[in-house]
Amino acid sequence: LVNADSFVAYKWNTLAVGADLNQWYTSGSSVAFLGPKAVWQVSNSVSANAGVGFPVWQDAPQYEKNSCVVGLGVSIGF
Repeated sequence: LVNADSFVAYKWNTLAVGADLNQWYTSGSSVAFLGPKAVWQVSNSVSANAGVGFPVWQDAPQYEKNSCVVGLGVSIGF
């Protein structure tokens, strides 16, 4: 499994909004998702993010194909 992620964003203080390109390569399938993403830096050690990815390229069996992916996350640093 290999994953590559690129995020290009415009920042306003603690909020970043932009486009996210996420690529996944596994044995037997691969896919690239492109879509909007937002990241909010709540504090120095806490951030929250949300995004939606739509497949722009897929090489997978028909039963594994994706129509979209939704992601939500919280990051806590120590």
